[in-house]
Amino acid sequence: MHLLWEDVLATDNETEFPQQYKNLTKTPEVPSVSGGVLWPDTTNKMFYLYGGEYNDAASVQPFENLWFFDTIYNTWNRTNPSASQSGIAWPAFGAGAVTEGGTAYYYGGYLSNKSTPNWSSSPLMLSSLISFDMDTQIWSNHTYDNTPRAEGVLQYLPASASGMLVYFGGVETVSNGRVQYIYPEPNELPHTATGKGWSSCNVVRGNSQMLIIGGAYGNKSYVQCDTPDHHGQHGLLLGQESVEVEPPKTQWWWRLWRDYNKYRVPDKIVSLVGGKYVLQV
Repeated sequence: MHLLWEDVLATDNETEFPQQYKNLTKTPEVPSVSGGVLWPDTTNKMFYLYGGEYNDAASVQPFENLWFFDTIYNTWNRTNPSASQSGIAWPAFGAGAVTEGGTAYYYGGYLSNKSTPNWSSSPLMLSSLISFDMDTQIWSNHTYDNTPRAEGVLQYLPASASGMLVYFGGVETVSNGRVQYIYPEPNELPHTATGKGWSSCNVVRGNSQMLIIGGAYGNKSYVQCDTPDHHGQHGLLLGQESVEVEPPKTQWWWRLWRDYNKYRVPDKIVSLVGGKYVLQV
């Protein structure tokens, strides 16, 4: 597996999507996994690799410490072993997020024979919420309920005194052991949306657009990339521009627009709640 990178603002080309590159260092010792998370440490210009499934059970390594990649020096290193890591597993297809203060979180996911050495049972969905402090390198467990969840998305919001984590979509195991998708339930706060399979999404160009990269289809018979010329990338207009594009179109996916660099609250929202329509960044 390759470690890919791109400049999300470099869209001045024929496809109007960023070009992807695979020229970063990745030695065989670094795990090649899917369904893991890359926790960014923006202060020190590095990211940590946590979780994920190996290609086969014979390749699974014991989880002893974290690998991290230094983007300045193009090198991989390992954290020092920590006693606080005791009881922390190496799941896959959970949800990860990082706070402004450098605390990384991971929620749910699965344990299986492709993530855990000597695992002989069926895949196990988890309910755990764990964290890793990038400054102290201390692990903590914040599990608050017993409902196993996986395949959703975790986002950090800089709201309230210390911020909050918001979880979207995915699947969960209910009391009778059945796995179900999480659908919107207006009267139940934790159930907010349904979704599965986006590998990565980032808000770019002054919060005006979203760039979605990769992912998997719910229909497993469809295995081809739908946008090979764009390297599996899609653009999404987030504000008022989505209804002002010329010629007018109603659609989800767009190219990335170089001229849109500020988020404009849609007119319909402004008409209901008032306020200014441009978010200054």
